[in-house]
Amino acid sequence: MAPTIFFVPGLWEGPSVFGNVSSLLSKDGIKSEFATLRSTGTTSPGNPSMHDDINGIRADLEPIVSRGDDVVLVLHSAAGFLGSAAVEGLVAKHRRERRENGGVIGIVFITAGVLD
Repeated sequence: MAPTIFFVPGLWEGPSVFGNVSSLLSKDGIKSEFATLRSTGTTSPGNPSMHDDINGIRADLEPIVSRGDDVVLVLHSAAGFLGSAAVEGLVAKHRRERRENGGVIGIVFITAGVLD
């Protein structure tokens, strides 16, 4: 079974930026899901920080991993460092060591920042 593709947009864009790609994947039977960054979109109530975005990505990702799906993250721009920070404990290799199914099996960085 193909992994679920989990898209995380960069700053100043919402998940709709990946809408066309998601539709094409769906036609091939590949599931895709999206994170919505708390600091982007049409409103940013409460002046959210990057930590709010990291926690939000994790909150969107955990249910997918918990249902046993393998996941490939697609991280655009600032989502590179935000998404990387959100996967702690959700990597498939580490979950399998704990006898848990699912987890992040790969990350695609698209013009993204990566922390060392």
